Amino acid sequence: MTMLFYALVLCLASCSVDARRRDYAGSIQPYTYTSWGSWGHEDWCPRGTYGYGFSLKVETYQGSGDDTSLNAIKLLCRKPCGGYPNSVTSRKGGWGRWSYTSHCPEYYFLHSAQARSESKQGSGDNTAANNYNFRCQNFKKRKDHYSLSGGGSGWGSWTGRRDCPYASYICGIKTQVERYQGSGDDTALNDAIFYCCYFIAEFQKSCEK
Repeated sequence: MTMLFYALVLCLASCSVDARRRDYAGSIQPYTYTSWGSWGHEDWCPRGTYGYGFSLKVETYQGSGDDTSLNAIKLLCRKPCGGYPNSVTSRKGGWGRWSYTSHCPEYYFLHSAQARSESKQGSGDNTAANNYNFRCQNFKKRKDHYSLSGGGSGWGSWTGRRDCPYASYICGIKTQVERYQGSGDDTALNDAIFYCCYFIAEFQKSCEK
């Protein structure tokens, strides 16, 4: 019983850290104008992989109906030299379909993110966050970048881009989504946090072999 207690104490002290990769560098949160809803779980690319693409779950224009626009974000992960593809996502809204997937070129990973968000509309139809763009960075030549555009709607305005710390790339996600409002105004996804992990130099050496 005593050993079990100490194991629990150790887990409380370290398990939350281990849930984040040991190469964790920080997080970025592109500004959005609304913050309705609850935050979902953190979802991380497997260690040794980084985000290289994404897809958005988007509800199309509903005409006279209630628009939610962006409902979820999916990150695509892989190893630096390709291989071991994976995908991660956090809380999702229940409307819409997954859009096309956008990918970084070879030797590039997701390094920056930018949100398109609509402010509170008063008596109008609120849609909250509507689109995300990302920028890829070449892990061999960090001055080289490549932009990826999302498939969300055009409502609202783009806010400032947020960059991962130097020599790190997006490796995880957590999203804030408003639940179904019944007869009220649904907005679905409102905000997102992206986690960044340092690039390990040994990976680049292995790509040069």
